[in-house]
Amino acid sequence: MFNFTIEFDNESDLQETTRCLLSVHGITGEIGARRLKDGRWRLEVCAERHVTETMLHSLKGRVTSAPADVAGA
Repeated sequence: MFNFTIEFDNESDLQETTRCLLSVHGITGEIGARRLKDGRWRLEVCAERHVTETMLHSLKGRVTSAPADVAGA
């Protein structure tokens, strides 16, 4: 499992990125979104397959935590 977090300024960018992760990149696992107190949005992903830095940087939003392999956790 690979965990990472992306933050967005608006909900539409979050929704577009979520669709992209699921449909274009075929990411499976756990995906959760929530609104932050300052009005931004956070997408937390625990992907079942490896996620590359290149793929993350092609998405909208700001990556706040890079993919971490938690298979041993």
